[in-house]
Amino acid sequence: MANLFRGLAMGVRQGIAALGSGISNDDVTHDLLPEKADSLGGVREFFIGLQSKARAGDTQSMFFLAMDYRPGGDLRTDLVKAAKWMGKAAQRGDAVAQAIFAYMYWAGEGVPQNYSEAVRWYHASALQGNSTAAHELSLLYDAGKGVQQDFKQATYWNVKAALAGIDAAQNTRSEEHTSELQSLRH
Repeated sequence: MANLFRGLAMGVRQGIAALGSGISNDDVTHDLLPEKADSLGGVREFFIGLQSKARAGDTQSMFFLAMDYRPGGDLRTDLVKAAKWMGKAAQRGDAVAQAIFAYMYWAGEGVPQNYSEAVRWYHASALQGNSTAAHELSLLYDAGKGVQQDFKQATYWNVKAALAGIDAAQNTRSEEHTSELQSLRH
């Protein structure tokens, strides 16, 4: 799943170049990886602008700043800062940010591990149609992590994910899920 998030950030990085530069702020410049700052020219100004936009309330900038603080980003890995910015984007209703923030709670990545919070954020994302979040939510209901074990809810969210094409949801191990999926396929 981490590769999916990393790929998403890298694939759309070009699209946020249009955000422009902003007010100078030394905080983000200290977090730039030296090899990135030296080799890409203009990167320092880009991240200063990105941070400025994020601080001004731009959800997309919050998301991308968070992704760059995660492993594989252009900033020194700082999971606490990643969680801070991802949480802000999630609170502003970004479905992908909500799913990643849920994962961060599930894994204890930059925040204390908290399955209840993971359920909360996966649910918010799934309600917006994020099929990956729906599948992860189904697994939490199935296992009873962060929520009372509920096979009906697990099946509901798993079926939504499976119908959206999530392979893992189509190949679930739960007998309740399997019988429900088979009835939908015929």
